[in-house]
Amino acid sequence: MENSDIIQKTLQILSSGECKSTVELRRMLNIDETLLESILGLLISEGLIEEVKYVQCSRCSIEGSCPIALRRKSRSIGMYRLSSKGLKTYRRP
Repeated sequence: MENSDIIQKTLQILSSGECKSTVELRRMLNIDETLLESILGLLISEGLIEEVKYVQCSRCSIEGSCPIALRRKSRSIGMYRLSSKGLKTYRRP
């Protein structure tokens, strides 16, 4: 798959309105972590997507045992969604 195809598919996945983790995106796109990081970096720099910061974790009763919270602390997982610019630019087919 060409990089431009991967970019379009990433935008399509994120156009659902749901946040997606790097783990989910890698699985859905069937690409390695290095390529995904490059794609995400490009889309962030273009203002089309944004990383979601979860500040609610500190108030959650399962924070200490939550796999997502634990991975976020180790920085091995990120959550992403379309930015407002991305929502205006990318229309779900």
